[in-house]
Amino acid sequence: MSRRQNDYVNVLDIKNGLLYSKDHYVFAYIRVPPLALELMSIAEQEVIIRNLAVELSAENKPFKHFSISRPVNISGLIDDLTDAYLGYTAAKRKLLNRILIQSVILH
Repeated sequence: MSRRQNDYVNVLDIKNGLLYSKDHYVFAYIRVPPLALELMSIAEQEVIIRNLAVELSAENKPFKHFSISRPVNISGLIDDLTDAYLGYTAAKRKLLNRILIQSVILH
C-alpha cells in the first residue's frame, strides 16, 4: 500500500485559523507578513517592538513561537534599478560603481 503525505504528519484538519492534530490538540496560528527591519528607521523598529509587546502581553498562558523564513522575489526591484542605472550618463555610472565598490569593501 502506498503512503500519502498525510500519513506522515499529525494533522487531522485545518480550518478557520486552527490546526487540529490527530492526538487531540488544537493549534492556533497567525501569518505575519515579512518585515525587513534593516530597512526601517530606529523609530519604526521601536513602534513594531512596542506593538508586538502590547499584543503578547495579554497572553497569560505559555506559548511557542515558530517561524519559517521564505525567499522574497526581488526581480522587479532589480529590473527597476537596472533601468535607472542604464538611464544615467557614463560619468554617473562610474560614480555609482565606485560608491558600490566602497560600500562592499566596508561591509
